[in-house]
Amino acid sequence: MSNSKPETVPAKPAIHYSKIGLANVRKRLELLYPGRHTLQAYDEEDCFISILEIELTD
Repeated sequence: MSNSKPETVPAKPAIHYSKIGLANVRKRLELLYPGRHTLQAYDEEDCFISILEIELTD
């Protein structure tokens, strides 16, 4: 999944909670799929990219 970034930067930067949100997602994934998932997040120049893989079968 990817999300584009806005072309213009707001005059007053918004507070970013992305690290808190990603940490919460990682904790929930570990509870639901212990040792059976990977989550990768990238902050590229023009977009954010997330890659989630979950092993659903044993």
